[in-house]
Amino acid sequence: MYVEILSAALTAGDGDRDVAELIDRASEERQKMLQVRHSPLKSVSEAIAAEVAYDRELVRLAARLGAETEPGRFASPATERERLEHELTLRGIDLEVAPELPFGFLRPVHSMRSTS
Repeated sequence: MYVEILSAALTAGDGDRDVAELIDRASEERQKMLQVRHSPLKSVSEAIAAEVAYDRELVRLAARLGAETEPGRFASPATERERLEHELTLRGIDLEVAPELPFGFLRPVHSMRSTS
């Protein structure tokens, strides 16, 4: 079911973004997902929505950078998420956010952001 939800989210495009924008979006959605995951006040549906939003941006970024990905690989979302995050790390992109920083502040990252 998760694969179908993610597939639908990916078909709802919101414009063509450059790599820097995709990195920013993926970082923001990752941070939101982690906040929802660690909040006792959020529902399961909110947690799933946050995961789908992050995975959508992760897939878009990874695909733009040439990493092999597709929604069907998300039959085990955590495993595919970890694989793609590792692929991005190998390309010099770190989406992790320091846990001690407040929402909206990202840890300095040495990334190879390009505008292509």
